[in-house]
Amino acid sequence: MGVYHITWTEGLKEICLFMNSDGKCNFSCHGCVIEIYPLDIHLMLAEKSDARKKRKILSEKEVLSYLSPLSYEKVIFLGKEPSIDNTLVPLAKSLKENFSTYNIMLTNGYKFVVQNIDEVCISLKAITKEKFKNWTGVDDTETVLENFKKYVKTGIKVRAESVFIPNFIDDDEIEKIAKFIASVDKNIPYRIDGYIPERNDIFRAPTKEEIDEIENIAKKYLNNVTTLHKEIKLKYEVKEMY
Repeated sequence: MGVYHITWTEGLKEICLFMNSDGKCNFSCHGCVIEIYPLDIHLMLAEKSDARKKRKILSEKEVLSYLSPLSYEKVIFLGKEPSIDNTLVPLAKSLKENFSTYNIMLTNGYKFVVQNIDEVCISLKAITKEKFKNWTGVDDTETVLENFKKYVKTGIKVRAESVFIPNFIDDDEIEKIAKFIASVDKNIPYRIDGYIPERNDIFRAPTKEEIDEIENIAKKYLNNVTTLHKEIKLKYEVKEMY
């Protein structure tokens, strides 16, 4: 386990550290982006999963050496579920101590990790148990929902996101997710991502009109709703550092 890929967005003063390349995720989600595009998708590198295996896993010292010359304030830990990577906590601690970083973890929320983390973005897959299991392979929505509440209680910043999949994680399901978030705090930022289908996928990408409609549904319950889809253009250049 460890960091296998690093990108830098200078305009945002932001580093992305991709982790847990050689470990198994605690979920097995259909259409997992990191399985299809193991490198930063913003680079538009259409490499498949074996691209990740060809990359050396960096030691903590090597990660710090790549980051030392760069100007940044935020570090985002992501990849194939960083919360279960045993190098996450010590690396986040080292970055805080050496560079005073603001550390953000992107997680499915199944494992609760707060040490040296300033912000979490939790991917809420579904509320309905059957849909949650069909997507993730795990029959346990309660752990994620309870951990979501626990993260909010810690006082660290919490964001949420979901993937909108027409005819699966659809209008009704996104509405249930929005209602759940609002029951915790209606001011929690929530982003809805349009699904990116694989080749010969059984699901399709939503249209812009469908995205707009689902955004309006979520806004009935939450004060800060945004969307991400294929028509949105990058505002800042993303550079591959490793």
